[in-house]
Amino acid sequence: MAPHSPSPRSSSFLPSFRLRPQWAARNGTPPAQTPVNARVDFDESPEDHHGQLNGEHHGNDEESDIGDESLDGEENEEGEGEEDEGDEEDEEGAIEEVPMEIDSPFDPAALGLKEIGNLASWTVSSCKPGCGVDALRDDDTGLFWQSDGPQPHHLNIHFSRLVSILSIRIFLDFEADESYTPTRITLLAGTGYHDLIPFAALNFEQPKGWLDVPLDHVGGGPDGKTLRAFLVQVRIVENHQNGKDTHVRGLKIYARDDRARAGLGGLLGDEPVDKQSYAKAQGNGIERSWLVEPDWMGEPELR
Repeated sequence: MAPHSPSPRSSSFLPSFRLRPQWAARNGTPPAQTPVNARVDFDESPEDHHGQLNGEHHGNDEESDIGDESLDGEENEEGEGEEDEGDEEDEEGAIEEVPMEIDSPFDPAALGLKEIGNLASWTVSSCKPGCGVDALRDDDTGLFWQSDGPQPHHLNIHFSRLVSILSIRIFLDFEADESYTPTRITLLAGTGYHDLIPFAALNFEQPKGWLDVPLDHVGGGPDGKTLRAFLVQVRIVENHQNGKDTHVRGLKIYARDDRARAGLGGLLGDEPVDKQSYAKAQGNGIERSWLVEPDWMGEPELR
């Protein structure tokens, strides 16, 4: 009698599942040749086994989903940390980039200059009571000169002798004065009211702080940047928002402080220049573009 051969259906299960020893011996298959990767009890139906496999697979999916969620959570935490760091850096950058309107440092003594406004006679075209020359000359920029008349408004600074001006500074504040703030100013200079010549035309857009009047082309002094005059006039031509009256909160005029320069001459390497010898050098075929102050106009000295 020929040995019983397994049916095709039963042979399909042999490579995939571990067979019971009794069933394998009965069908002629030694137990050692049965695979060890899986085990199925044939007391259970194939549908039940398929459900178990699917259950194991779904369980793995759930575990993988949990792992993915944990990874996503860690990535989100890292991303949030990076965003927080980026926000902190942006805030620091915003603080550093905040523009601040700070006046440039100006130390007259360090530059060898002195304020000579007290040597002049100051007059204004008009003023409100309590807002005249005294308020303009005060070091407190909370005080101001306020005009009270038709435009243009003007301020006259008349010296009793010829002066050499190296710097003129004006204080304006649009945030406090608004339509009272000048937007166009013209400065003139000369020996008197009959020969005033404009030397600077200034245009402003919401100014705030001390403003330097350029003296690069006035033509006086060896460097051509010294204004020599008896009279300086500041003319307010136009205000912001077509304002009628004007506010000026400060005006300073500086000249060279010869006493300070004499004290620092050895340190700076400067030697005093004799006015007469300089005038002779200028007179030897060289055209002079500025006036030489006579000796009789100097400061009085006690002998």
